[in-house]
Amino acid sequence: MGPKAAEVLGQALKVNTTLKTLHLTNNKFGDEGAKHIAEALSINKTLLTIDLGGNGITSVGETSLSLAIGTNEALDILDLSNSCANAEGDNKLKGGFFAEGLKRNRVLTVVDLGKSYVDAVGAIALAQALAVHPALESINLGFNRLQTEGGVAIAKALSVNFKLIWISLSIPSINS
Repeated sequence: MGPKAAEVLGQALKVNTTLKTLHLTNNKFGDEGAKHIAEALSINKTLLTIDLGGNGITSVGETSLSLAIGTNEALDILDLSNSCANAEGDNKLKGGFFAEGLKRNRVLTVVDLGKSYVDAVGAIALAQALAVHPALESINLGFNRLQTEGGVAIAKALSVNFKLIWISLSIPSINS
């Protein structure tokens, strides 16, 4: 499924009121497809779970999704794992843009950003979102590039967030 199919699917999701779960793993629709899905998430009030992992979404698509996540009041589970196009340059999910949407969101309970090349700056932004998010119970940040600074920021967020019950910071997330 490429960007065009994601566009058609996005249009359908804008009017669909019955679908609760959608798995779109490894369709490689990239940032263009993510933009169409994000537009649908801004409108759709019934979708509870969406898996967008492995679709080559970079910081460009992350920005679109952040805006949608910030306003969506239904989505409970979001999977963006393995979302980077590659680890080079700007072609990665950074986490910082997503954190802005997460700060405004009040309903997500599970977020998977594992293996998405989230760096220390993104981890620090995510930590700020974790500190204020009222519903998040589970987050996977495993196999990213959080570094020590990001790990410390996440640890500090855990001292004020008592809703979170599961977190993955698996190696090589944090270096000593």
